[in-house]
Amino acid sequence: MFHAAALPRMRKRPRPEEVARPGREDVKFRDVRLYLVEMKMGRSRRSFLTQLARSKGFMVEEVLSNRVTHVVSESSQAPVLWAWLKERAPQDLPNMHVVNITWFT
Repeated sequence: MFHAAALPRMRKRPRPEEVARPGREDVKFRDVRLYLVEMKMGRSRRSFLTQLARSKGFMVEEVLSNRVTHVVSESSQAPVLWAWLKERAPQDLPNMHVVNITWFT
């Protein structure tokens, strides 16, 4: 006979939208706002890196906007990334730093 009470309870992993974001007091780098390009890294990797960045005191923007100071990309060739950014980026693209993931990690 099967008894549900005998099985250990499985904990669900929190979904990215359920993970708490750092409050203002946790932000260490107030003049740096990251945007992680998801082109090659995928949604779960982007979610992991976003959580890591926030735990280290960075602000991470979910949308590419004029507030972004650093665009972080992984495994993207420069011409492809620049073409992608020019299609989606705000007018402030020349003022943003576009960096490889190694800058962040």
